[in-house]
Amino acid sequence: MKGTHTVVVERAKVKYTLTFKRNISFIRGNSGTGKTTLISMIRDYNDRGQESGVTLSCDVPCETLSGRRWERELSIIEDSIVFMDEGNEFIYSKDFAKAVSGSSNYFVLISRRDANELPYSVDEILKLVNTTSKVINGRKSDKRFYSVTKPLYTHTANMLYQDLNVGFDNPDAVIVEDSKSGYQFYNALCNRLGIPCYTATGVANLKRTIHECPEQNILAIGDGAAFGPYIEKVLGQRVYKNVRLFLPESFEWTLLRSGLIPNNDIPKILKDPSSYIESRDYLSWERFFTDVLVKYSADTRYAYKKAKLNEQYLKPQAMNAVGSVLPECLRAE
Repeated sequence: MKGTHTVVVERAKVKYTLTFKRNISFIRGNSGTGKTTLISMIRDYNDRGQESGVTLSCDVPCETLSGRRWERELSIIEDSIVFMDEGNEFIYSKDFAKAVSGSSNYFVLISRRDANELPYSVDEILKLVNTTSKVINGRKSDKRFYSVTKPLYTHTANMLYQDLNVGFDNPDAVIVEDSKSGYQFYNALCNRLGIPCYTATGVANLKRTIHECPEQNILAIGDGAAFGPYIEKVLGQRVYKNVRLFLPESFEWTLLRSGLIPNNDIPKILKDPSSYIESRDYLSWERFFTDVLVKYSADTRYAYKKAKLNEQYLKPQAMNAVGSVLPECLRAE
């Protein structure tokens, strides 16, 4: 399944409008925000139809998944949006992550806990925003509750996340989750800027690398497409360090945005990736952007390999082009 899908679930004085564009989404929120009610309404609709008093509108089927037989039930669900809540411990398991990989479904997990086995996007950690109305069908009535999904974490136009009151503009050091081509590029760029650049050798090590970094004002760079399980851990380091967080979809996404690869398809893909990314083929968008870059750069001087960066990307003209889509603090004068 691919594309953006909107789910509208309604009963009496409650209405949810939910939009999903990736194969894995999380809905977070405190008690009393309506998360449990949402699951119950979808389940009631599927069990009892119109007798439930619930109406559900979506261009694809919506299912709920729970209990010990979840693997058997999931095996017969295809091309659907599957909702689960945090009462199901299996959503944190390796077995569930394996089932998600290669599935044609979208999965919506309603949970306040991180699922470290799943590579979900920081942009798909959502919250329910509730509003109320005292007028129904033109008449004054009791309050009616409306809920819509919005991203939990805000970012600037240059993909700097939760960037208010960070305490500095320009970093003393840069830490990159990547240890391959991404690190090779940012290390060369930081050499031009005269600041140290470290690799965390993997996103799971980013928190520790920030904590052990001798510098105080740090710009951390990760792949936003799979950073969801780690954002709270990294933001927690702000107790000890001043941390800014740059989370493009991936390093390859940044290279595609730079305009170095001349192809008319690339802007279309970047404008609406969900229309091109089949959930069965890509567990995370990160790998999709790598495949796009490899494909469209193959017959150019910027032919891309993830393990070792093509030296053409390290020449001044290319570095300036990539720098134009980076945060200002990473742009060489």
